[in-house]
Amino acid sequence: ADGRLDETFSPARWWAELGVESVVPREDGSVYLVGMIRAGATNDLVRIARTLPDGSVDDAFHYVGNWVYSAGLTSPDGGIHVVTSNLKSDLQTTYLDVLRLRPDGTPDRGFRIEVSGRNYVIGSDIHNPPTIVSMARQVDGRLLLAGKFDRVNGVVRRNVARLEADGSLDRTFDPGTGPALSSDGSNFGYPVRG
Repeated sequence: ADGRLDETFSPARWWAELGVESVVPREDGSVYLVGMIRAGATNDLVRIARTLPDGSVDDAFHYVGNWVYSAGLTSPDGGIHVVTSNLKSDLQTTYLDVLRLRPDGTPDRGFRIEVSGRNYVIGSDIHNPPTIVSMARQVDGRLLLAGKFDRVNGVVRRNVARLEADGSLDRTFDPGTGPALSSDGSNFGYPVRG
Protein backbone atom coordinates (compact mmCIF):
# COMPACT_ATOMS: atom_id res chain seq x y z
CA ALA A 1 0.00 0.00 0.00
CA ASP A 2 2.98 2.32 0.37
CA GLY A 3 4.13 1.85 -3.24
CA ARG A 4 7.14 -0.37 -2.55
CA LEU A 5 7.79 -3.37 -4.81
CA ASP A 6 6.23 -6.58 -3.47
CA GLU A 7 9.20 -8.92 -3.65
CA THR A 8 7.06 -11.88 -2.56
CA PHE A 9 5.22 -11.69 -5.91
CA SER A 10 7.68 -13.38 -8.25
CA PRO A 11 6.45 -14.48 -11.69
CA ALA A 12 9.27 -17.00 -12.07
CA ARG A 13 7.47 -19.53 -14.31
CA TRP A 14 5.93 -17.20 -16.89
CA TRP A 15 6.88 -14.21 -18.92
CA ALA A 16 5.12 -11.90 -21.31
CA GLU A 17 6.45 -12.27 -24.83
CA LEU A 18 4.67 -9.24 -26.31
CA GLY A 19 3.41 -7.61 -23.13
CA VAL A 20 0.55 -7.94 -20.69
CA GLU A 21 -2.51 -6.03 -21.88
CA SER A 22 -4.79 -6.38 -18.88
CA VAL A 23 -4.55 -7.48 -15.28
CA VAL A 24 -7.56 -8.56 -13.22
CA PRO A 25 -6.95 -9.32 -9.52
CA ARG A 26 -8.97 -11.86 -7.54
CA GLU A 27 -9.92 -11.55 -3.89
CA ASP A 28 -7.54 -14.38 -2.91
CA GLY A 29 -4.50 -12.46 -4.22
CA SER A 30 -4.17 -14.37 -7.48
CA VAL A 31 -4.22 -12.44 -10.75
CA TYR A 32 -5.57 -13.03 -14.27
CA LEU A 33 -3.25 -11.79 -17.04
CA VAL A 34 -4.12 -11.22 -20.70
CA GLY A 35 -1.40 -10.74 -23.29
CA MET A 36 1.06 -12.89 -25.23
CA ILE A 37 2.28 -14.96 -22.31
CA ARG A 38 4.47 -18.05 -22.02
CA ALA A 39 3.13 -20.01 -19.08
CA GLY A 40 3.25 -23.34 -17.31
CA ALA A 41 5.71 -26.18 -17.22
CA THR A 42 5.49 -26.59 -21.02
CA ASN A 43 6.10 -22.86 -21.63
CA ASP A 44 3.02 -22.70 -23.91
CA LEU A 45 2.14 -19.40 -25.56
CA VAL A 46 -1.29 -18.41 -24.25
CA ARG A 47 -3.54 -15.32 -24.32
CA ILE A 48 -4.80 -15.66 -20.74
CA ALA A 49 -3.20 -17.11 -17.63
CA ARG A 50 -3.69 -16.94 -13.89
CA THR A 51 -1.05 -16.55 -11.24
CA LEU A 52 -1.13 -17.78 -7.67
CA PRO A 53 -0.78 -15.12 -4.95
CA ASP A 54 3.03 -15.49 -5.04
CA GLY A 55 3.16 -14.81 -8.81
CA SER A 56 3.77 -18.38 -9.96
CA VAL A 57 1.58 -19.86 -12.69
CA ASP A 58 -1.66 -21.46 -11.53
CA ASP A 59 -1.70 -24.68 -13.59
CA ALA A 60 -5.29 -25.35 -12.44
CA PHE A 61 -6.45 -22.68 -14.93
CA HIS A 62 -6.30 -23.62 -18.61
CA TYR A 63 -8.35 -21.94 -21.35
CA VAL A 64 -8.63 -23.41 -24.86
CA GLY A 65 -10.78 -21.46 -27.29
CA ASN A 66 -11.00 -18.39 -29.50
CA TRP A 67 -8.53 -15.53 -29.28
CA VAL A 68 -8.91 -13.53 -26.04
CA TYR A 69 -8.83 -9.77 -26.66
CA SER A 70 -9.33 -8.56 -23.13
CA ALA A 71 -10.39 -9.55 -19.67
CA GLY A 72 -13.11 -7.67 -17.90
CA LEU A 73 -13.85 -8.64 -14.34
CA THR A 74 -13.98 -11.64 -12.10
CA SER A 75 -17.23 -13.52 -11.59
CA PRO A 76 -18.56 -14.31 -8.11
CA ASP A 77 -17.32 -17.93 -8.39
CA GLY A 78 -13.72 -16.78 -9.01
CA GLY A 79 -13.89 -17.19 -12.79
CA ILE A 80 -13.55 -14.31 -15.22
CA HIS A 81 -15.48 -12.56 -18.00
CA VAL A 82 -13.44 -12.17 -21.19
CA VAL A 83 -13.91 -10.75 -24.69
CA THR A 84 -12.98 -13.20 -27.44
CA SER A 85 -13.01 -13.38 -31.23
CA ASN A 86 -16.02 -14.80 -33.07
CA LEU A 87 -15.48 -16.64 -36.34
CA LYS A 88 -18.60 -15.09 -37.96
CA SER A 89 -16.73 -11.84 -38.63
CA ASP A 90 -16.46 -10.60 -42.22
CA LEU A 91 -15.19 -7.50 -44.01
CA GLN A 92 -18.24 -5.38 -43.12
CA THR A 93 -19.03 -6.57 -39.59
CA THR A 94 -16.91 -7.79 -36.70
CA TYR A 95 -18.41 -10.03 -34.05
CA LEU A 96 -17.03 -10.45 -30.54
CA ASP A 97 -18.12 -12.80 -27.78
CA VAL A 98 -18.30 -12.03 -24.08
CA LEU A 99 -17.71 -15.29 -22.23
CA ARG A 100 -17.65 -16.30 -18.61
CA LEU A 101 -14.78 -18.68 -17.87
CA ARG A 102 -15.06 -20.95 -14.87
CA PRO A 103 -12.22 -20.96 -12.31
CA ASP A 104 -10.57 -23.86 -14.20
CA GLY A 105 -10.66 -21.94 -17.53
CA THR A 106 -13.50 -23.85 -19.19
CA PRO A 107 -16.22 -21.66 -20.77
CA ASP A 108 -19.61 -21.55 -19.08
CA ARG A 109 -21.72 -22.71 -22.05
CA GLY A 110 -24.80 -20.97 -20.60
CA PHE A 111 -23.15 -17.54 -20.75
CA ARG A 112 -22.18 -16.28 -24.22
CA ILE A 113 -23.00 -12.81 -25.46
CA GLU A 114 -22.47 -11.83 -29.10
CA VAL A 115 -21.53 -8.20 -29.66
CA SER A 116 -21.20 -6.82 -33.19
CA GLY A 117 -20.40 -3.61 -34.97
CA ARG A 118 -19.74 -2.16 -38.37
CA ASN A 119 -16.18 -1.98 -39.64
CA TYR A 120 -14.78 1.03 -41.46
CA VAL A 121 -13.23 -0.42 -44.60
CA ILE A 122 -10.65 1.41 -46.67
CA GLY A 123 -9.63 -0.66 -49.67
CA SER A 124 -9.34 -4.16 -48.25
CA ASP A 125 -8.23 -2.98 -44.79
CA ILE A 126 -10.51 -3.00 -41.74
CA HIS A 127 -10.24 0.06 -39.52
CA ASN A 128 -11.82 0.85 -36.15
CA PRO A 129 -13.57 -2.50 -35.53
CA PRO A 130 -15.91 -2.83 -32.56
CA THR A 131 -14.43 -3.17 -29.10
CA ILE A 132 -15.45 -3.61 -25.51
CA VAL A 133 -13.24 -1.48 -23.32
CA SER A 134 -14.97 -1.67 -19.98
CA MET A 135 -17.13 -4.02 -17.92
CA ALA A 136 -18.60 -3.41 -14.49
CA ARG A 137 -20.85 -5.39 -12.17
CA GLN A 138 -23.71 -3.63 -10.46
CA VAL A 139 -24.63 -4.44 -6.87
CA ASP A 140 -27.57 -6.56 -8.13
CA GLY A 141 -25.23 -8.75 -10.23
CA ARG A 142 -26.07 -7.28 -13.63
CA LEU A 143 -23.17 -6.42 -15.94
CA LEU A 144 -22.55 -3.20 -17.84
CA LEU A 145 -20.58 -3.24 -21.11
CA ALA A 146 -19.11 -0.13 -22.72
CA GLY A 147 -17.15 0.34 -25.91
CA LYS A 148 -17.84 0.71 -29.62
CA PHE A 149 -20.53 -1.63 -30.89
CA ASP A 150 -23.95 -1.60 -32.60
CA ARG A 151 -25.72 -4.77 -31.44
CA VAL A 152 -25.81 -7.18 -28.53
CA ASN A 153 -27.27 -10.62 -29.32
CA GLY A 154 -28.76 -9.06 -32.47
CA VAL A 155 -30.58 -6.27 -30.60
CA VAL A 156 -29.57 -2.67 -31.33
CA ARG A 157 -27.51 -1.30 -28.46
CA ARG A 158 -25.13 1.56 -29.23
CA ASN A 159 -21.90 1.48 -27.25
CA VAL A 160 -23.48 0.72 -23.85
CA ALA A 161 -25.49 -2.34 -22.77
CA ARG A 162 -26.55 -4.05 -19.59
CA LEU A 163 -26.73 -7.82 -19.14
CA GLU A 164 -28.66 -9.83 -16.59
CA ALA A 165 -26.53 -11.94 -14.24
CA ASP A 166 -27.27 -15.01 -16.42
CA GLY A 167 -25.85 -13.26 -19.50
CA SER A 168 -29.13 -12.39 -21.21
CA LEU A 169 -29.60 -8.85 -22.49
CA ASP A 170 -31.43 -6.54 -20.08
CA ARG A 171 -34.05 -5.16 -22.48
CA THR A 172 -35.26 -2.60 -19.91
CA PHE A 173 -31.93 -0.76 -20.23
CA ASP A 174 -31.84 0.96 -23.62
CA PRO A 175 -29.42 3.88 -24.10
CA GLY A 176 -31.06 4.78 -27.43
CA THR A 177 -28.44 6.04 -29.86
CA GLY A 178 -25.82 5.70 -27.12
CA PRO A 179 -22.87 7.99 -26.50
CA ALA A 180 -22.03 10.03 -29.59
CA LEU A 181 -19.14 9.05 -31.81
CA SER A 182 -16.64 11.60 -33.00
CA SER A 183 -17.11 13.04 -36.50
CA ASP A 184 -14.68 10.51 -38.01
CA GLY A 185 -16.59 7.57 -36.51
CA SER A 186 -13.92 6.72 -33.97
CA ASN A 187 -14.82 5.92 -30.42
CA PHE A 188 -12.59 4.46 -27.77
CA GLY A 189 -15.44 3.60 -25.44
CA TYR A 190 -16.73 5.10 -22.27
CA PRO A 191 -15.69 3.83 -18.85
CA VAL A 192 -18.55 2.59 -16.71
CA ARG A 193 -18.73 2.28 -12.97
CA GLY A 194 -20.72 -0.38 -11.16
